[in-house]
Amino acid sequence: MFNTAPILRLSAAIFLSGVISATAQSQSATPPPAELPPSDYRSAQYVDSRGCIYIRVGSGSTSNWLPRMTRDGKHFCGFNPTFSAEERASFQSPSQTQPAIEIEEPKKGTPIVSTTTTKPTNVEPPKATVSEPIRRPQNTSSQSAGSRYVQVGAFAVSRNAARALEQVSKQGFPVTSRDSNRGGRTLSYILAGPFSSSAELNAAKRQLQSAGFSDAFITK
Repeated sequence: MFNTAPILRLSAAIFLSGVISATAQSQSATPPPAELPPSDYRSAQYVDSRGCIYIRVGSGSTSNWLPRMTRDGKHFCGFNPTFSAEERASFQSPSQTQPAIEIEEPKKGTPIVSTTTTKPTNVEPPKATVSEPIRRPQNTSSQSAGSRYVQVGAFAVSRNAARALEQVSKQGFPVTSRDSNRGGRTLSYILAGPFSSSAELNAAKRQLQSAGFSDAFITK
């Protein structure tokens, strides 16, 4: 009697191979989840925001989500999502929530304009601004006899004078600048004051010396 068992097993294997191949093709053509679950999600099944079911394959950081298919190769969809919209918003990364930006390629013959700007060199930095207005005495004889100042320095470079003005102002003192022409060049004398009492005068001198103006001295 002819043995048909091998033929039946071969036919069953060919049929099963065809089913597996068709399922694999259907899975490869099915889109991935609309959004991935959070990294601490441990369930073996997940339903995305479209209501489609996915099954975990693997574990840990190497796990993937494959679509759950019907026997006729269709994706199981139409179910309630695992997470609500508020819950999804709390764990979705910017790459999952932001739409992709399409970059239009330039047409042939269209010149490409570079957006790279050349950083200028040897540009003088902006001058320091002084929060308190500079008071320039027009007539020194109008000052009271008891008014005294603490001179912190004389500067030939305007940027250095402006920096000293700002530093003295930050110490909480009124500040004045006097210009004088010496030897064909203009010097800016930076003065803190005026101070009406010797106690205020000496205290201001010590504070300014501690602030870095070690050559500060008392003057009229």
